[in-house]
Amino acid sequence: MKIDIKYVKRTMGVAVTSCFFAVSICIGQDSTGNVMDVVDRHMDSHRYLEALLETREYPVSPEFPNSLEVQMQLMFSSFLGQNRYYSELIEAWEDNLKLSDSLRNMVLGSAYQDDEAIGKMIELAKDKQIVMVNEMHFYPHHRLLAMDLLTRLRALGYTYFALETLAEGQDTVLNEADAFPRLGTGYYTREQNFSNLIRLAKQLDFRFVAYENTDPDKDREEGEADNLYRGTFAADPSAKVFVFAGGSHIMERPDGNGKKWMATIFKERYGIDPLTIDQFSLNAYRHDISGNYALMERKQFGNQEKLASTDLQVVSNRHYTGAWDGKEEYRNDTNQEIQVALFYYSELGDKLEVDSLIPYFTALLLPGEQLQLPYLLSEGAYLVVYNGEGHTLERKHIGKVKLRGNFF
Repeated sequence: MKIDIKYVKRTMGVAVTSCFFAVSICIGQDSTGNVMDVVDRHMDSHRYLEALLETREYPVSPEFPNSLEVQMQLMFSSFLGQNRYYSELIEAWEDNLKLSDSLRNMVLGSAYQDDEAIGKMIELAKDKQIVMVNEMHFYPHHRLLAMDLLTRLRALGYTYFALETLAEGQDTVLNEADAFPRLGTGYYTREQNFSNLIRLAKQLDFRFVAYENTDPDKDREEGEADNLYRGTFAADPSAKVFVFAGGSHIMERPDGNGKKWMATIFKERYGIDPLTIDQFSLNAYRHDISGNYALMERKQFGNQEKLASTDLQVVSNRHYTGAWDGKEEYRNDTNQEIQVALFYYSELGDKLEVDSLIPYFTALLLPGEQLQLPYLLSEGAYLVVYNGEGHTLERKHIGKVKLRGNFF
């Protein structure tokens, strides 16, 4: 399945793409050829290094440090794990943010941290039918909170997992018995943390729900709220639902311009009060905490409009180590940057075709750089290496490989 560029624009938000085209005109860029063409070309590819290097060919004006060109570079670099491009871009992005000493002190003095923070969220989720957590799309570590909550929510009887990023009809595909995430599953789902989140939800037997609005004549927030309800409570009034959304969609109050977000509309229209957990608004303070999480409650923010628009504020500095028990040293012995990508044999098929697949682990390596490739000792993994032009440099098995019932 190919995801068209209209879907990507909806997912990224109309305001962002409109801003981009305005910026393109201001800096004299030809609007018939822009960075969204790169996105379109790479919709069916996990060759993220190639896509990243192509986005870097588009000019970035110092007057527009948050332009779509920058955001697309952030996006593709975030798909490659921790790397120098991502570090430089995110540092420059955050340099434009205005931080508050009072908020920093609030974060540092938070009553709930790490395991206590997770415990508080689960405690509040017990008496709810729906929990909503958000993310900032080019901060992949935000997906780790969803992973930390999944198993615990499943134990509380949560069985639906609603994802904003799923492409139309892909919930039906994922709900099939032997399904797993592919490039056509969604846009942000091709990032490794996100694909591993879906794999975990699949193992826990969650039922997937796609709720993005695909009706161009309908307000996006209203469409999302209606789709979410139809995919869950309309058919199963006793359902318990975990929602993972982008940015402001989980805000329970209108913003300063009177705009009502998905959660606001959902609560008003269907009378179901969600537990809303925002890890977007205070994200820039993650460098100030020493552990994984700091949690604050709505009552601590008084009348601060945005921060009091959700039940909880979470600052996440979680780093994913994975559940893999095997490691193999790998070194980039070429004279160019490369992307290493690891695939599960259970997703490959007999012909070892990887083109439609999402690697469970991928990373960018500079010449001479090395890292440990993670894999499951029980089955090994399949390694594919790409250069910056998207050419395959190497394919090989790593670890103790189990394929079609035989070891080799």
